[in-house]
Amino acid sequence: MKSAINNFGSHNGKKVDQYVLENDLGMVVRIINYGATITSITVPDIESRHVDLVCGFDTMEGYLSTVYQQNAPYFGCTVGRYASRIKDGSFSVNGKKYQVACNDGSNHLHGGIVGFNKRLWEADLLDDGDRVGVKMSLVSPHLEEGHPGNLVVSAVFSSDNNNTLIISYAAKTDEETPVSLTNHSYFNLSGFKNNILEHKAIVLASSHLKPDETNVPVGEVELLEGTPADLNKEVYLKDALRSLETGFEHYFLFDKDPWSLAKVAEFTDGQSIGNWK
Repeated sequence: MKSAINNFGSHNGKKVDQYVLENDLGMVVRIINYGATITSITVPDIESRHVDLVCGFDTMEGYLSTVYQQNAPYFGCTVGRYASRIKDGSFSVNGKKYQVACNDGSNHLHGGIVGFNKRLWEADLLDDGDRVGVKMSLVSPHLEEGHPGNLVVSAVFSSDNNNTLIISYAAKTDEETPVSLTNHSYFNLSGFKNNILEHKAIVLASSHLKPDETNVPVGEVELLEGTPADLNKEVYLKDALRSLETGFEHYFLFDKDPWSLAKVAEFTDGQSIGNWK
């Protein structure tokens, strides 16, 4: 296994680096410190060609382009302080009300106008012999985008020779504050030879948080049995999406102990089986 650092461009006059993690089986993961963003995950096919499985750009210009910024798809980035929506951009902590930016209609989305996806993170390569990785770190000051508390965040991306990619998050704050971190990669398991309609999905969740008319859950739990979003048994995405006007934006409630590690979902592309090493 090995790792490397490449120049990826610049942002606001500061250099952006790309960190390359490669295992002995040929899987290569590339992450930039702009937004702690996965730009590509490539694996070798049966002809040893490297095929990319996620949406991303090869240069910084792609992430800064007007078309990309206006559509805001958040390709591969680390989302924060708060992933998903905060209704009306308002919440209370210990009786004190806070107002954050409303950048998705009437709601706050994915950290606001300048969320973690648009920040430059500090980065350090890691190598313990069994895994190679990179640790991204960020300091979010009190009242950044309206959120209370000074927050120190880290996201560690690591890979091994089992072709696994692990992303681990940690956050420390000096005040109570809502925090929700995630990666926002878009996968196409065919290597973009086809669309995702032939992908098959399993999500082990019997219920979800029902959203209101602005797509924010407000507390009601709704059972999924008999609905297009019931993925407890393997379902083709084309069949599920046929009945879901806006696709999947569900807050699934997984059927497992929330404090235990367990398999909660699986996605496969039947058309590509046999194409990979």
